[in-house]
Amino acid sequence: MELNESAMIDPDAVGHDSVYVPVWQATPFGRLSSGLFWEAHRACLRHRRLARVWMWLHYLLGIAGVTLAAVSGFGGLTEVLGVTQAATIAILSAVASGLATFLKTDEKRREHLVLAAAWDNLRDDISVVYETRPPGPSDADPASWREVVDALQAIARALRASNAEHGAKPPPWPSAGPEPA
Repeated sequence: MELNESAMIDPDAVGHDSVYVPVWQATPFGRLSSGLFWEAHRACLRHRRLARVWMWLHYLLGIAGVTLAAVSGFGGLTEVLGVTQAATIAILSAVASGLATFLKTDEKRREHLVLAAAWDNLRDDISVVYETRPPGPSDADPASWREVVDALQAIARALRASNAEHGAKPPPWPSAGPEPA
């Protein structure tokens, strides 16, 4: 029994050409791989959205700060609007620029882009590990599948803690015979 048909995900939804979705077997390894795959997929999309939000916030605050600073720097502003309104514009300019700096919007945008790429890599790694599993009966998992899942889960745990620099790689499947010399 298979959990889904192999499919391609809508490219517009993920930001690149296509995402390969393996045909998951209804075995423990298949179900765990499927769960990790979809978690990685959703996390990748979430971090891409958050990166866009921080980017828009960065530009919005930056443009507002620069525009208000330019308006407040106009020499005849106090004559046109009055002292109170001119002071308010200058204060708003400082607040917008201060928020952009204090919130570190560009840094947070970069962090979310790095995490999105790491989750995307995990999703791809899960597909590769699943598709390159050693052959066996269709209703059984390959030997040592638990070690592979444990390694994939360790990567997912690091990414859940926002640690994109974990350095862990999914393990290769153990070879069935002796290592070549």
